[in-house]
Amino acid sequence: MKLTWKISSFALVLVLASLACSALPLGQSTATPIPIPSNIPLPTSTPSPIPTDIPLPLPTATATPVPTATIADTVIPIATDTPEAVATIPGGAIGTPIILFQDDFSSVLSGWSDLYRDETGMTDYDQGGFRIQVIQTQFDYWANPNLSFTDVRVEVDATNISSHDNNDFGVICRYTDSGNFYFLLGTSDGYYAIGKYTDSEQSIISGENYLPTDTTLSGNATNHIRGDCVGNTLSLFINGTFVDSVTDNDHTFGDVGLMAGTFDEPGADILFDNFFVYQP
Repeated sequence: MKLTWKISSFALVLVLASLACSALPLGQSTATPIPIPSNIPLPTSTPSPIPTDIPLPLPTATATPVPTATIADTVIPIATDTPEAVATIPGGAIGTPIILFQDDFSSVLSGWSDLYRDETGMTDYDQGGFRIQVIQTQFDYWANPNLSFTDVRVEVDATNISSHDNNDFGVICRYTDSGNFYFLLGTSDGYYAIGKYTDSEQSIISGENYLPTDTTLSGNATNHIRGDCVGNTLSLFINGTFVDSVTDNDHTFGDVGLMAGTFDEPGADILFDNFFVYQP
């Protein structure tokens, strides 16, 4: 605005000077030189302020940060999207174990064997899960989905639906027949055992008998049991806490499964759900 006004004033002065010259009579040429020197300084004052208004760097100074902010905005989403692409890989995200078998027991056709119900107890689909009930004392029942693995990580939720805590429950691995397999168990009254059947003889590997643990929940609570059978090492976790680990070389492959039983008091009753077999 200021630059435009100064240029217009200068043009007005030039127009007035030219008009003054054209108004003189042609015959009075000797009188015309007198007023001309008095008007000469007028144009010289006009150009002097022009250089002061030419450097107006304010628009370029404010425009400089704009590209910088735009670059920063484009970098942020690129960094955010990168982990999502890396996390998605065949078999699941990084750090996610590969599932070899799973069963929520919503279908009675999922393949579990040794199903029966009688006066001594039951191993069968029931109440949206898989139920093992043992009426006799000093007895264990088990069931299998008819699969075969070598190294596995087996997990399940086990809920005590009986009126007492005198029981055991857990998972089995490397089952080749009813006389050869490993078992990893907890109890509702705070004990655990890692053991095996070899040629139909039962033995506890983790000690002479069941050992105490504070990892199990009593009453009609749900306990999460995890048994790892990797190489010659058997490891038991209860409710996310490592309990014990032992080594044994008798069994190297076989089926997985569920197991529950009684001690001196009859009527153990466990409802299993969310059975998973992972690649360790």
